[in-house]
Amino acid sequence: SADLYTIGTSITSVNDQPVISLSNSGDLTFSTDEDTPLTFSAASSLLSLSDADSDAILTTTLSVVSGTGTLDVVDGAAATLSGDNSNEVVLTGTASQINAALATVIYTPTGDANGVGYATLSVSTVDELGSSADGLSLTLDVNAINDAPLGDDATATTLYEDQSIIAGQSVSAL
Repeated sequence: SADLYTIGTSITSVNDQPVISLSNSGDLTFSTDEDTPLTFSAASSLLSLSDADSDAILTTTLSVVSGTGTLDVVDGAAATLSGDNSNEVVLTGTASQINAALATVIYTPTGDANGVGYATLSVSTVDELGSSADGLSLTLDVNAINDAPLGDDATATTLYEDQSIIAGQSVSAL
């Protein structure tokens, strides 16, 4: 007859790396018009993250280079938020809390600034045990808009070629 043996096994879980996802087929370039905020809305579910360790506390950092605009999280959705309305926002919470906050991020370019590749939005995530997601960089193009001319003198005056203007002299004084 066969002998029956019991063998004990132990399975130790490992800390899985969080994952940052982009829902728009991998296009890493986004554009907005000059002086117009770019909203990463819930409808687009543009940015999201996941972690197989579902109850893990994550820290996600979104940043743009100083001077190229600001980031605003409209609804932190229970995630801890720091740096709102600045060039770097840090969100701390579970994946679902941070995803809810990511769906309300607004990037506002610096006023009257524009250019192709004007700014880069960097996104990084780390879990409570130090495992980092592969970072994500999004290119933000800001389209130039022809601003209406400004002036405070409604008087029309003719200025001839090669005519000098004295510093501080208004056009109407010519």
